[in-house]
Amino acid sequence: RIPLELVAVVARPHVGLIASKLGGNASTNLGEPQATCAGTALLFKQNQLLAIQSDLLREQNGRIQDQTLLLQTDVQLAEAARNAALAVEITQIAADLGQAAALAQGPDDTRPFNVLDPATDLDRSLVLRVTSISLALLPYRFIDNGMHSEDATDGMGFALQRRRADLGDGYARMAKHFGWQDRPDGTYLIDRPASPKRGHLMTLLVSSGVRNLELLTFLGLDLDYAMLKGTDLALVTAQQVQLSYADFSDSYLVECDFGSAILENARFRLSNIARTRFAALDPDQVRAPLPAQTGKPSTRLAGQISAPPPSPRQTAFSRIGSASTRSIQPPLAP
Repeated sequence: RIPLELVAVVARPHVGLIASKLGGNASTNLGEPQATCAGTALLFKQNQLLAIQSDLLREQNGRIQDQTLLLQTDVQLAEAARNAALAVEITQIAADLGQAAALAQGPDDTRPFNVLDPATDLDRSLVLRVTSISLALLPYRFIDNGMHSEDATDGMGFALQRRRADLGDGYARMAKHFGWQDRPDGTYLIDRPASPKRGHLMTLLVSSGVRNLELLTFLGLDLDYAMLKGTDLALVTAQQVQLSYADFSDSYLVECDFGSAILENARFRLSNIARTRFAALDPDQVRAPLPAQTGKPSTRLAGQISAPPPSPRQTAFSRIGSASTRSIQPPLAP
């Protein structure tokens, strides 16, 4: 119930206005106009308060959204800290792989790169440690500094930003040609989750000599979301490997075998790919110990391959899917 005192206070200014319009009749009886305009005045005041309340709620919602973004950033950074704690185990795996390479090849080996057979040159406990750590390294979104090292023109644009005033409209023309974009100041995360540590694990395996990943894949190796920007992969077989959402931007893939691999939404922006197979595999082409399924299991590859326009440099392909993709195992197979 609305107190009568509040009705009198709110209605008083309107009574005089109504009385002036009604003339003499209002001067003899003010009770009827006061009762008539009281409800209208209260509704008007209520609408004003509701409008103010709506503005405050809109501002509050904006602050809640900002707080939610900050909480999401905190969660992602916490996952990054957890992955960083697992780097110690990756370092130990690197040391064990180095010992295996030294034992398998000897001190007088002069081959230009290591080649290890996971089935014979690696201890089974080491193989299981590799697969288990790949499952523990979960993807996350980390800070995006706005620089794209895979694009050679991006560094030039970053350097020219400080001299935009001196360049006049020249910078605008170059930005339109190379696709440079400005963004407001703030903290940004990368556009989708990634796992730098999984990328580190794959490059560690390849550089130590494990160039045939089929045994590891058979035992559960998970390289989804691997960050492999600027990586050189040569003479690697990775049939049926899990590399969905992996990022191969600005990488070189030469004479590799990704037959029947799972590469959903993997990125190959500004990459160079030569003599590499992505084709489906016949049963007699599947490398052990992977199961030789009937038919041709297709390679799952969806998403954007080249850089988004108007980048002047695109992904380069040469002899993709050729049957001459080399199969590497110790000793080297023809």
